[in-house]
Amino acid sequence: MVQLYHPSLLKFRRVQNRPGRNCLNWYKAAVRRHLLSDVPVGILLSGGLDSGLLLALMNEQGGPWPAYTIGYGSAFEDDELVDAAETASILGAKHVTVKLERGEFERSLPAIVKSLEEPIAASSIVPMYFISQRARRDVKVALFGQGPDELFGGYKRHLGVHYGNMWRNLPAGVRSMVGFAVNRLPRNETLKRGVHSLGTSDRLKRYQDVFSLAPADTVGALFRDDVLPDQQDHELVDYWRALLPQMKYTDELGGFSAA
Repeated sequence: MVQLYHPSLLKFRRVQNRPGRNCLNWYKAAVRRHLLSDVPVGILLSGGLDSGLLLALMNEQGGPWPAYTIGYGSAFEDDELVDAAETASILGAKHVTVKLERGEFERSLPAIVKSLEEPIAASSIVPMYFISQRARRDVKVALFGQGPDELFGGYKRHLGVHYGNMWRNLPAGVRSMVGFAVNRLPRNETLKRGVHSLGTSDRLKRYQDVFSLAPADTVGALFRDDVLPDQQDHELVDYWRALLPQMKYTDELGGFSAA
């Protein structure tokens, strides 16, 4: 792999010993840059904190902004239409909603999967397709709150990485028995992946296993012996080795975020 991009921080006066203020300034600067457009701009609004904060910062640069939300109706526990409508009302956005029925979800899935550039094991590709299709009728650019969970540790995998040392410090026999019991469960793929990956002693290999949907040997078993190059599962880890000097003074979660 060849690194083609070297990120640099935005330039502004930092406030000494105020990381929260500095982070907010970075966020505001990023939003301001993304709103520089000669075409209509909107936002994909969920019922969560990330896109709500993004809309609030967009309002500092103008508005009202068109905001688009997709949901499945009140029968589904994770439906966000009501919360998003309240956010849009408070922040003065022009709210547009799309309701996705189960039948339409199932009928559209094969065509959406066929259009993907690479396999994505997330059901969110379907609502993303339909909400983008609706937003396209009004705007050419839509911002959305993807990214803060990766940066600020908002996923379950971050919780596992944070407490991973406790798991690795358990006696090998205890970890073996617990791992055997977890792998016998009919579902709970997240827990199974955590037991497998968090027990890896090599720091960078552990991060790769946490990020992976399945262990490298499981993925490799899907292919014929002559298809994949030798040692292909170590390429990413070798690429990350350049980050080790930056990780020297970070804790486990900080190093994971850097990778």
